[in-house]
Amino acid sequence: MKQKNDPIKYRYATIADAEHIRGIAKYYIDRTTASWRYEAQDLASYEEMVRRHQKPNRPMWVAEIDGQVVGYSCLSDFRAPEGYWPCAEDSVYVHPDFTRQGIGHRLMKLLIDSAHEARLKAIIAAIDGTNLDSIEFHRQYGFYECGRLKQIAWKQNSFRDLVLMQLDLSE
Repeated sequence: MKQKNDPIKYRYATIADAEHIRGIAKYYIDRTTASWRYEAQDLASYEEMVRRHQKPNRPMWVAEIDGQVVGYSCLSDFRAPEGYWPCAEDSVYVHPDFTRQGIGHRLMKLLIDSAHEARLKAIIAAIDGTNLDSIEFHRQYGFYECGRLKQIAWKQNSFRDLVLMQLDLSE
């Protein structure tokens, strides 16, 4: 999926992308509170993550420039019990050298379109309470804050609030 004269190609992720996806994730894990992991998992774990997202209702998209993955997004299970099938949790990450170029927006649009095609009822975003850029990014797509869990995690030497946002996917 490529726009005319656009050097960025958007496509479904493949196992071959796992190393690039891991590199992008590692940046955010090591330097930000966008992820509450303390360290990136091994490559095999990211390969398994890509495998889990090779379903129409739980896709993983990548943005690619000249063969390099510069961003990814996915819809994941919100919670484990199968009763939660009508909703998914979103993730959108862009390599720090390629932010503010519209890549994250295109990846989000692909997720929302995928969710509609899969007939999901909602997309959930779980965001660190201090990540105002992500909160505003989600608001631009119609997500609204539906909950705040106070001081439930620890990262970067402080307790973290979790903001839950929801996008209703009515037909």
